[in-house]
Amino acid sequence: MNDILTRIVQAIKSLFTTQTEQAADPVMLVEQNIRDLKAALSESLKSLAELKATYLRTQHEHHAQIRVANEYERKAILLLEKARDGQLSQADADRLAMQALMKKDEILRRVQSGEKSLQTYAQTVKQLEQQTMQLKMQIDHWETEIKTLKARAQLSQTTLALHERLAQIHAQGTFTFLDSLKEKVNEQEALAQAYIQLHQQPTSIDAEIDRILGINPATYPQLFSSSLSSGEKMLSSKTDSENLSTFTNELAKIKARLNNNQDLA
Repeated sequence: MNDILTRIVQAIKSLFTTQTEQAADPVMLVEQNIRDLKAALSESLKSLAELKATYLRTQHEHHAQIRVANEYERKAILLLEKARDGQLSQADADRLAMQALMKKDEILRRVQSGEKSLQTYAQTVKQLEQQTMQLKMQIDHWETEIKTLKARAQLSQTTLALHERLAQIHAQGTFTFLDSLKEKVNEQEALAQAYIQLHQQPTSIDAEIDRILGINPATYPQLFSSSLSSGEKMLSSKTDSENLSTFTNELAKIKARLNNNQDLA
């Protein structure tokens, strides 16, 4: 029993030694100490069960001896009753009754002698039982604490790594790079929009004329537009010399009419 208590005390002391501060992994050290304590607790529970069984057996024998002592007293009374009823001589009854009472006294002396030891035994069992249960509760508490600390350590490590990464990203000028990228994207979008607007501007002779005269091509009848397209195709089919001669003469006539202030519209 003393060996068990010594092992438990040593295991508890080892949980709080300076090795925890010097260890590469304090969590692993604490977990190992808890495993050692649980092993000691298992042995303690086993020894406690055996000790309690021995105590209960001793207590049972103690009560049994008291019953035997009482039985000798009852036998002495029965012997004296037989002598009173004439079933046994008084001398034999007194002799046998005396022997029975002596047996009773001898047993009671042994009972009284062992009674203090039995009380001490009971107190030891109770004390060891309380200490074992307290150790079990303490181990459960330590296990809960180490689980909580491991979870907190993991969370703090993850948070630290995240902040270190964010600091590294900031130090590398990532935000400046994003601003530059945003400016570049804006320039590309503006350039694309310019190309779209340029592409949407009319490039034909009709469009140029309409633009100068302020005419909206959408007001033209579809047939007229088709005729203009057909005319352009017919004119393009002629030779360049024929076009130049024909339209030069026509242009001269229009100019002459304008010089004469004629209304051409």
